[in-house]
Amino acid sequence: MSHVFIAHVEQDADVALQIALGLEEASYRTWCYEVDSIPGTSYIVRTGEAVEQSQAVVVVISPNSLGSAQVTKEVVRAHESAKHFIPILRDITHAEFQKRQPEWREAIGSATSIRIPGEGVATIVPLVIHGLRALNIHPASKPDSKRIDLIRKTMGELRSRGISGKGVEPVRPAKPVEEAKGKRKTKPLLIALGSLAVVAIIVVVAIFLSGGFGKEEVVLPNPTPTPAPAVTQVYPTPTPIPKPTATATPTSSPTPTRTPAPTSSPTTALTTGPDLVVLDITWTPGNPLAGSTITQRVSIMNRGKGDAGTSYLYVLSGVSSHYWYSQNISSIPAGATVSYSFSWTAQSITTKITAIADYSDLIPEIDETNNTKEVTLVIP
Repeated sequence: MSHVFIAHVEQDADVALQIALGLEEASYRTWCYEVDSIPGTSYIVRTGEAVEQSQAVVVVISPNSLGSAQVTKEVVRAHESAKHFIPILRDITHAEFQKRQPEWREAIGSATSIRIPGEGVATIVPLVIHGLRALNIHPASKPDSKRIDLIRKTMGELRSRGISGKGVEPVRPAKPVEEAKGKRKTKPLLIALGSLAVVAIIVVVAIFLSGGFGKEEVVLPNPTPTPAPAVTQVYPTPTPIPKPTATATPTSSPTPTRTPAPTSSPTTALTTGPDLVVLDITWTPGNPLAGSTITQRVSIMNRGKGDAGTSYLYVLSGVSSHYWYSQNISSIPAGATVSYSFSWTAQSITTKITAIADYSDLIPEIDETNNTKEVTLVIP
């Protein structure tokens, strides 16, 4: 049984696998076609069973997936099974998705969607985790390292082959196909040019018989779905520093409210584990003016007696309590301090800035009450 089933088409496999990797690293169990399909079995039966056995369904909604009959089946199956939905928007707005797929709109209902920003998938993984906790879906006791390695290996294999996806639906031919058709139309003229043209035509025919002009030019439809080998995309740790918009408020992310971690940590963790503390929040220049570029810096220290594993840093602005910046932190050794910076364009504003270490409560700490620091920023 998995915590999360990830519904997507092959063109969005990179997004699906980044989400799977991030959730697995946070000790959630996922079901993703590229990793979990079994050769020789019916993918329809397998995906249906996986949806039934999951607690929530992440749907990667994109211009490609909206026309997918298979994803529609998975969405309907999840709706009929009363599963929770977490919609992820890729290159499409919430309004456009609802207009183009009324069936999905009815099935997904009022679930808040999350847009993938320019900074990439890594920035939304903490929001997905937060959503799962809000739905009372909690992770396992520890990550499955073998499964995480399998996801990474699968992603590497797909990247090395120059493809991504699960092979359930054929890729629609694009411009290279039309170019190939044009070449076929000119064959009579080429034949007239002599033996050199004949050789060229034979080469063209041989290429077509062997599967097209290469992986990046033509992908021939395969009427029988063939499961692809497992894929993985390396989850950035840490991600490059994102640059928020001028208002320092993302455009379509749900307002995060922190959910307390389960209170089942062993007693030993309370005396020997890590302890993350936000030491300081600073910015340069010290007295910024509207229109200037501000570089904001957050420092975190592990004051505990044990190393801290994967966690998330969140920086929230007082403007509607939206998140300003998020950062995946791979680990902080005992006694060590790390700092992260991000830049944005100043506007006239007075706001409180709140930095929260271990935002998703992934780490049992000696003290869970000292993860937050708040300062006030005034820009005339």
